[in-house]
Amino acid sequence: MKQRLKEYDSTLGVDSEQSLRLRRLLSAFNRPKIIFGADGPDSVVRVSSTQYTGFTTLASRIVNIATGRERGGWTYPIFRGHIGARIPRMRLEVRDVVRSMRDRFKVVEWNFFMSELEKKGIGADQAADVVTR
Repeated sequence: MKQRLKEYDSTLGVDSEQSLRLRRLLSAFNRPKIIFGADGPDSVVRVSSTQYTGFTTLASRIVNIATGRERGGWTYPIFRGHIGARIPRMRLEVRDVVRSMRDRFKVVEWNFFMSELEKKGIGADQAADVVTR
């Protein structure tokens, strides 16, 4: 990119659109940094929108880091492997009750909330365990 900037500066001029765009890209403040793990040949994933290359590698690296299969050079998984994990059915049912109440009320009393959960077949001890997590 630096070589291309020199070429643009000499042929098109330093104030040309291409030169200014490359100068902005080369700025440390504007440049995106997608680096996985420590230094090495596979630490940087290169993608090209003109040649349509690297997107499957980038997508698989992101999914592997998000699901905890790859640590990206860190000693522990960043997301603790909870992304992509199955959500227990009871948690989904509690979420549905909360969403339906959110549409109708601004504030809900705890006993009313628990009675709504019991109408759905969720016991108070189960619901308290799910809500407090």
